[in-house]
Amino acid sequence: MAAMEKSTTPFPCHLIRRRGQKKIHIRIDRTGRVVVSAPLFIADRTLMAALAQKKSWVDRHLSSHRVIMKTQNPLNRLPWQGLIYQVQQHTPPEGGKATLSFDEKTMICTFVTSDNNEEDSLKSLADLLKKQARPVLEAGLKAHGTQHGIEYTRFQLRDQKNLWGSSSGKGCISLNWRIALLPRELQTYLICHELCHQRVMNHSPAFWEELETIHPLSRQADRDLKKWRYLMDLFR
Repeated sequence: MAAMEKSTTPFPCHLIRRRGQKKIHIRIDRTGRVVVSAPLFIADRTLMAALAQKKSWVDRHLSSHRVIMKTQNPLNRLPWQGLIYQVQQHTPPEGGKATLSFDEKTMICTFVTSDNNEEDSLKSLADLLKKQARPVLEAGLKAHGTQHGIEYTRFQLRDQKNLWGSSSGKGCISLNWRIALLPRELQTYLICHELCHQRVMNHSPAFWEELETIHPLSRQADRDLKKWRYLMDLFR
């Protein structure tokens, strides 16, 4: 894998070439940096032409990203199961434990940070959210697996950078803890998506047909999920 900053690209970006990658992928990270990953074998000329065609897309998403980051600072506002909460931080009494609770439209988090350090606060809040997410997602996976007669061997809560989840041939299903931040209907979709991979281990037409038998609105849910993609960059 090779990485470099390219000033000759149609827009400023961090370019990564990966051996074995087949397509060009473009994403915007939490800092607003455009990250391009491309196959190692694609010629520079071909890559630059492909990126030039994506310039308007990048400009549009950079603009949206700036708006999102102004309104979606996780220490100010944050979704939980699709509902937006105002975040309140409190310092626990000496010897007290870190806690997370919800009161109408307020997410109340109690933890110790050093000198109001934002990085420490983000880590502490993420740790609390992961703890809350585990039983929510584990229960959902168990319920939908039982409902649709799909077996798996193990559940893992993970912190993937780019994936909502994954499903292995050995029966292990991994779910990104951020799924618990999503609306319940999208949680259901992602859980069913990974469960279906226990039957079809790819994204072929056969997979989508299988998924639609247990989740008829899967195509629409997959489109709706795109507006929540920014959650992947939070707490990084």
